[in-house]
Amino acid sequence: MNNRILGFIGSGLLILGIFLPIITVMGILSFSLFTFIQGSLPGPDPTGLVSLFRIIGIVILLLGIGSLILTLKNQFKLLIATGVAALCLLVLIFIKLRALFSDVPEEARDMAGAMAGIGWGLYAMILGAIALIVAGVMKNPATIVNTGYGAPPPPYPPVH
Repeated sequence: MNNRILGFIGSGLLILGIFLPIITVMGILSFSLFTFIQGSLPGPDPTGLVSLFRIIGIVILLLGIGSLILTLKNQFKLLIATGVAALCLLVLIFIKLRALFSDVPEEARDMAGAMAGIGWGLYAMILGAIALIVAGVMKNPATIVNTGYGAPPPPYPPVH
């Protein structure tokens, strides 16, 4: 696997991860970063998490598109920066979600843990960010420039 393929996989996972669930409620209802970007959540936002997730979703989408462009232009060293930035934002989302789920009162924590959780879309985007970092760090395979043979061999004499 070369770094171009890893760059495509990582940027694809970041872009597609926007549409995958990051919060799952009761296994039926799920929220993705695209849900937050659209602003389609009803009710007020007392904690400010909806606005924060909207901004982070837009930035991750832009990082994914930028990583795709960098991969197409063979600028693999810059993929390290986009991968690290996306990974930092995803870790921030993970920390905010864990804090949100731990704010539940102690007596209802077991029931709330079974009802709401972190969706698999967050983990897919984390894998995409790691793939971008690996694509930027990976060495390009060395091309064979000189085989050491020099000129082609002389033609064989005809056999009579």
